[in-house]
Amino acid sequence: MATQIFPTTFLRPAVSLDGQFIAEYQAREGLFQAQPTTVQRALELQASLIARTVIERQSPLRFMLPEQVVCQMDGRGERSLSTVPGQWREQKVGGILDLLKAKDLNRRLKELEDSPEKAISTCGRLVRHTVARHLVYRMLALPERTSSSQRLLSAYALDFFMPQWVALDDQDNLLVNSVEEARACIAAMQQALSILKIAIALASYFIVDEEYQRKRYGMLAQLINQGQALARHETADIIRGIKRRVTDHSLDRGFDLDLPFFDDQGLEIRTLDIPVIPHGRIQFVPAFMLIAIRAKQMEVEHSPGLSHTTRDHLLEELKALEEAFDYPIE
Repeated sequence: MATQIFPTTFLRPAVSLDGQFIAEYQAREGLFQAQPTTVQRALELQASLIARTVIERQSPLRFMLPEQVVCQMDGRGERSLSTVPGQWREQKVGGILDLLKAKDLNRRLKELEDSPEKAISTCGRLVRHTVARHLVYRMLALPERTSSSQRLLSAYALDFFMPQWVALDDQDNLLVNSVEEARACIAAMQQALSILKIAIALASYFIVDEEYQRKRYGMLAQLINQGQALARHETADIIRGIKRRVTDHSLDRGFDLDLPFFDDQGLEIRTLDIPVIPHGRIQFVPAFMLIAIRAKQMEVEHSPGLSHTTRDHLLEELKALEEAFDYPIE
């Protein structure tokens, strides 16, 4: 049976970042909203092109700054429409043989923001904000739930943030056609979180955005739940496979067991190597499995590299293995 345990570090926090991120977020959003509608649309178009290119790591990245932007001219909040110098409007990041990284774009935006020319520095801030905004609000736009689409999903799936990516139910049974499809759902959630990570890499203050928080913590909870469920499902398959091989006497030459588990720090399925029988002509008996499992339980309990919830999840799987072989196999 599945257990839904989410690490407290992933729960939605009460944002208390001494106001720095909140003030910066509000200032950037205010600057964007102060732009004429035509400038906002131009920035959004460039942001969509930039976001897609960064995610696909295509190089070079080319984008255009708007012809004019509204700038804050002094500390009193006064704003004025300024023209962007023509020679600065076309921007290029990376070369033909490069593999574009978010830090490459970040470096160029920093150069623009540090420009003594007010229109150019304002463009740098606006592009940074609009790209982060696009990544959070547009690249991860949630599909609307219709009555027809809901009928295709189980009631269990509909309780999750992105029900179309729920591949296993609360009993670790597949809701999709294969383990490969389940892994594809896990990969889709990992990709969604990587998009949010890029947004924060470009604009760290965006962490206070409510939509960012809603999507990040919703996706984290779902990914951990489904990752653990898939690991348990595959562990059950491994147990059945071992028992078949015992019956066929195909384990008498020794074997190692790779136990899948979900690491909620790396946010990925990993495997734990469990040496069971040394290679050679040694007949399998359940005691070998029990000895190996109990030794590994001790190792996991004292492993400093695992989070509390990953450790509990892994010990749960080891317990399932132990119970499966804590009696003679007929």
